[in-house]
Order: sequence, then structure tokens, then C-alpha cells
Amino acid sequence: MGRSVVDAIPPVEPGPDDGYGSSAHAVARRHEDILFVQRIREIDYDVRNPLCQLFIVQLQAYGKGTLLNLWKNKELFPKCKRLGIRGLPAIPTSWPTRAHDLLCESAVLAAVRFITDSLPKWDPGRGASILTYFVNFCLLQFQEIYTSYCKEEAQRQYEVLGDSALLLATISASDDPAALAIARHTITEAIGLIDNTQLSKIIEMKADGANRKQIADALGVSVNTIDRRIKRYRQTLKRNGWKLGR
Repeated sequence: MGRSVVDAIPPVEPGPDDGYGSSAHAVARRHEDILFVQRIREIDYDVRNPLCQLFIVQLQAYGKGTLLNLWKNKELFPKCKRLGIRGLPAIPTSWPTRAHDLLCESAVLAAVRFITDSLPKWDPGRGASILTYFVNFCLLQFQEIYTSYCKEEAQRQYEVLGDSALLLATISASDDPAALAIARHTITEAIGLIDNTQLSKIIEMKADGANRKQIADALGVSVNTIDRRIKRYRQTLKRNGWKLGR
């Protein structure tokens, strides 16, 4: 039978695969993929079978490497767009610290589902190799995980600010809390006006009770910088119809 697709999967950080092409090597590879899928079909796509177990492990390694490379090369979200994946939420400020884990999770979860849900539909006549087909499936899995993560992150930020009772009271201690009382659901609107990572951190730290000096020391900037950020944010809130009291 020759080498199976399992043997052909690179072990570490491969780049994205774009299909077979027309070379003799590509033709041979296509033939290997077809034979391998026939073997998987003969065992009825049973993920408990040792062959499938080995395939899952190697698919996971390939998927992790490819997704991480796409992210590293700033191609992850453009690739999703080219695949027709629309409506991905804006990237939260915590994304760089979570990206590795979430991308790996996407590949791990995609591998089993790929064998049971997608591989039976694979059509070699459409030009995509098994690996290309799998990477696209990983990106669909990533869409689910990323969207869920964004919702959780928005809720986390909402709770950090909401549990302080008054968003604007955390921005300026001189404000009258009674005059600044905000219905909880409107806090989400204010969060949407936070336009950069540093401001997001300032607001979060104020919500946690830190004073200006503590925030400045933590971020490595001056107290004046903190004041300017807060002032601009208050001006943004005013422009968007917020009443800030005196």
C-alpha cells in the first residue's frame, strides 16, 4: 500500500497545506490519502480503533502546528475570512495570552470530530488533501471556541466593572455616586468605548480598587498619563451621551 497519510503528517509545526497540486509527488500523495480513507472506512470510522487513535494524535499535532503558525504569521483571521467564516467578535485584550491554549484546544477537539463528522464526506476529486480538509475543519472548530471565549471574556469584564456597582464612580473618586448610578446592562456599552489595552487595564484596576499611583506603578507610566487616559475616556463617554455628573 505504501506510506499512509499517517506517515506523511509532519511531526512539528508544519505550515498550512494548500492541496495536492499537479506534480508526480502530489499524485502519489492523493493516492495514499484515498487508500488511507478506505482503511478508515473499513473500520467504520471507529475512533476507538488503534489506527484511528494514532491518526487522531498525529492530526492534533499537525493542527496545533498549523494554527499556531497561522497566528504567528498574522494569517489566522484572514484565513478564516477566506473560508467564509464571518462575524468573529473583535479580539479581546487578553487574546495574546490565551491564543496558544485556545488554538491547541481547537486542534485537539477537531481531530475526533473530523474523523466521525467530516472525513466520511471527503471528496478527493475536489482537490483538497486530507490535511487541507482537516485544517479547514480546525478553523471551524476555532470559530466555536473563539466565539465562546469572547463571550466569557466580555462577561468577565462586565462582572469586574459591574460588581463595582458604579462604573464611573471607579473612574473618579470625586464623582457623586448617586448622580452616577448606571443600570447594569448599560455597563456593556461603556466597555465598548474602551479603545486600547492600556485603558482597559486602567479601568479594570480601578474597578479592583487600585488608586492612580498603584495603577501608574503597575503599568510603568506616570500618574499624569493615567489622568489623561481617564480624562479622554470620560470625554468619549460624554460624546456618546453619558451624563457624568459634575
